[in-house]
Amino acid sequence: IKIPGAEFEQHHTVNQRRIIYLAVAGKLFAMFQVAYRSDPDTAAVLEGLGETPQADEFDVMERLHQLTGVPIPRNLAGLRQRRVLHHDVIGREDMLSYVLKKAGETAWNK
Repeated sequence: IKIPGAEFEQHHTVNQRRIIYLAVAGKLFAMFQVAYRSDPDTAAVLEGLGETPQADEFDVMERLHQLTGVPIPRNLAGLRQRRVLHHDVIGREDMLSYVLKKAGETAWNK
């Protein structure tokens, strides 16, 4: 199965997401971008430093940076300002049914 090259991936991904390809019947069918998901323990770290988390995970990350001096990872630093490209959130256990459902939609059959 031939997959797109690195240049294609770089053009179609943001924030250093990982790419996963799906093939169906020996043909490339879909490309998934795997993105960062905030760690629920991040707020707990802030609480352990005597702070009370006040807003969203971006604020927690910024406050941790201010308190500890640890740099915010480059791939997360500008994430708040980025436009949301994909709104579906699918749990690991629902991935197969989601892909099969999408495979039947007209927009995917171009």
